[in-house]
Amino acid sequence: MSWMNIMDSVSKTAKPTNSFMDGLSSFGGKVGGYLDDGMSWANKNKDALGTIGGLAQGYMQYDMGQKQYDMQKKAFDYNKALSARSKRREEDQEDSYALGFQNSELSKAY
Repeated sequence: MSWMNIMDSVSKTAKPTNSFMDGLSSFGGKVGGYLDDGMSWANKNKDALGTIGGLAQGYMQYDMGQKQYDMQKKAFDYNKALSARSKRREEDQEDSYALGFQNSELSKAY
């Protein structure tokens, strides 16, 4: 049997099919069915989904409020520490002035 005879016999017996397009159409139909089922489920449970969304939004607001509170507390504590350092520095400076005045000749004049 020659090569040409083999090719002729294969081409006569093998019929071209559109299996890829048939499979794609079937897949598209299945996906469409899943989407329809999902949308009908969402429509049936829209109140529950809205409640879940409201709870999630409330939790996110609470979480953001806690983060803002923590940031404001850190800023307050930092400013409080700066004020304490500044006050301590001023007191040390006043003590140094008083000590310098006591050790100077001017203190003996009074």
